[in-house]
Amino acid sequence: MKRISIGNTLDYHYKLVILLAILPMVLISIFFMVNIFEYRQSIENVNDVNKMNSEMSTKIDNSVFYLITGKPTRMQDPTELIVHYQKELDKLKDSSSSFDQQQTLDVAKRILDTDQHYVNTIKENIAAEKPISDSEAILIEIRNVNVLLKDTLQEFVTGEINLSNKKSNQIFQTIIILIFLEICLVIILVIII
Repeated sequence: MKRISIGNTLDYHYKLVILLAILPMVLISIFFMVNIFEYRQSIENVNDVNKMNSEMSTKIDNSVFYLITGKPTRMQDPTELIVHYQKELDKLKDSSSSFDQQQTLDVAKRILDTDQHYVNTIKENIAAEKPISDSEAILIEIRNVNVLLKDTLQEFVTGEINLSNKKSNQIFQTIIILIFLEICLVIILVIII
C-alpha cells in the first residue's frame, strides 16, 4: 500500500482550495459580463427607439409635405428617409435578443413599407400632374400610418423595459444562489481542512 505523505496531502488540499476559490469567481464574472452586456444592449435599444420615435414621423411627414408642395428644402427625399429608418430598425432587430421584440420591429418595418407605398403614389400623382388635393389626402393617410408606427415602436420600448426587468430579477436571484453556494463552499473547505 502506497503511503501518502503529509506534504502530498497538503499540496493536494492547497490546489483544491485554490481551485474552489478561483473557479466560482471566474464563473460568476463570466455570468455577470454576459448579463450586463445583454442588459446594456436592451437599454441602448430603448434609447435608440425613443430617439427614432421622437423624430421619425415628423421628418417623414415634413419631407412628404415638401414633396407635395414642391417647396425647395434641404430635407431628405421621403424615400431616402424611409430607407434610412428601415436600416435603423434592422440594426435594432439584430441587437434584440427576444423573438417577440424582433417581430414588433418587423411590424414597424411593414408600416414603413406602407409609408413608402404612399410616397410612391404621391410621386406618381405629381408625375401625372394630378390635383394636389389627391396627394394631400394621401399625406393624411401617411400621418395616420405614422401614428401606428409610433405606437408600435412604443410597444417595442415597453417590451425591452420588461425584458430588462426580467434580466434584473434573474441577476438578483442568481446572486442569492451564488451567495448560498459560496457559503456551502466555505463550509466544505472548513470540513476538508
